[in-house]
Amino acid sequence: MDTGIKTPIGMICISQSLPYPCTPAPGILCDSPQKIVTASTQVQWTTADGKKDSLAPSLYQNCMEPDSICIEPLTLEFLPDGTLHLSTWLASKTVPLTGTAFDISAWQAQFHSGSCTHCTNCGRCGW
Repeated sequence: MDTGIKTPIGMICISQSLPYPCTPAPGILCDSPQKIVTASTQVQWTTADGKKDSLAPSLYQNCMEPDSICIEPLTLEFLPDGTLHLSTWLASKTVPLTGTAFDISAWQAQFHSGSCTHCTNCGRCGW
């Protein structure tokens, strides 16, 4: 089931039908301040001084247990001081809501490596 949540930066998709497990589960964690967890939306923004950045959920595969795959979600927290705190498993950013242009787009959990096969610890990736 997909649900769209209207926010100050646009519609954030909350999808419960995901190909891999996601913890915490997508949804609204808190209403005041509004805190949303998504595993199907990425956020790109351009600040007033022209700096561009983005954050998105990530697909994680354990290198020692290749069958262990999960989605690390993107968390958006709209703070009372007029800022948006975005965080993922690996990064976090705080962005002012005024003077910033946001672009919301869909994100899908898929692997992008075209040259690797099922991990056999061959060493080609440098691990």
